[in-house]
Amino acid sequence: MAPIKLTPIRMVPNKMAPIRMVSRSTARLVFAAAGALAAMALPATEVRADYVIPTSQATVIQKDGDGQCSLWEAIDSINKGHTGNNSGLHGCKNDFGGNAIYLEGANTHYKSGGAVITKPMSIFSEADPTTPNYLENTGGAFVLKVMTDPDGDEVYLYGLFIQRISTTTKGRVIENTGNLHLEFCKVVGGDISGNGGGILNSGGILTLTDSTVRNNKASDKWAAAAAGELAANGFSLDQLSRMSSREVAGKLFDAVETLTWRAANLQSEDLRKLGQMPMKLWEKRANIPGLLLEKGANLFIRNGREDRS
Repeated sequence: MAPIKLTPIRMVPNKMAPIRMVSRSTARLVFAAAGALAAMALPATEVRADYVIPTSQATVIQKDGDGQCSLWEAIDSINKGHTGNNSGLHGCKNDFGGNAIYLEGANTHYKSGGAVITKPMSIFSEADPTTPNYLENTGGAFVLKVMTDPDGDEVYLYGLFIQRISTTTKGRVIENTGNLHLEFCKVVGGDISGNGGGILNSGGILTLTDSTVRNNKASDKWAAAAAGELAANGFSLDQLSRMSSREVAGKLFDAVETLTWRAANLQSEDLRKLGQMPMKLWEKRANIPGLLLEKGANLFIRNGREDRS
């Protein structure tokens, strides 16, 4: 019997529905079943996508004319509308006519080149969670920036370890003003003097599913707070009583931001210290009446008035 030609199965749909990966083993079972029906043996089939990035292109940003496709080049191709079959730029070729980018290999460090995503797309890896593929940038303002329409143009990142390699310059891992979904991802290494060390979500929609954002730093002050270095430099009740409402609101906002940073970067040492807090509060119980009295007196002095009516 003549061999039967089978069309490869694309694992990620063009319509940006949540990605549900089909493993290589499942793909092989599909082809094995077809082969059994045809009374023939078929070789194992690799996962396919519209743009497949080989490990040999992991460190390449842009290199026109080499007939190969890097991650940055594939993103640029989709940004510029090359989602049709056999289309593409920089040597990239769209195999199936869609907007899915697949990173081959495992534990491979792919350079993003600080790519900016302006069109809906998915970037995914099928690597084992214990040896994920890395999506990273050394220096630069960010690893990835998503600028799609938040009302509809969705971007999916699946199964990736996304990190910024520390340098003398500061930067974030991800900036999002679009509609971004992270599934089974880790986001680490952000270091910025401002908001959003790991992910800055500004006016966008951000959805995290089974993902982790950790070991990021949003300012030197917050890093010091995480290390407990600001605990002895708080405000006395007298200082608080002299502040305007705007100043108090500002300090409260800083406290909330610091607590948010701590919650997002909780370490095992923090859990150990947390267990000591009830004893510390108990040891200072005798100070509570005096503190309440001082606070009440300060409020009365500053806000009280004589009723002359």
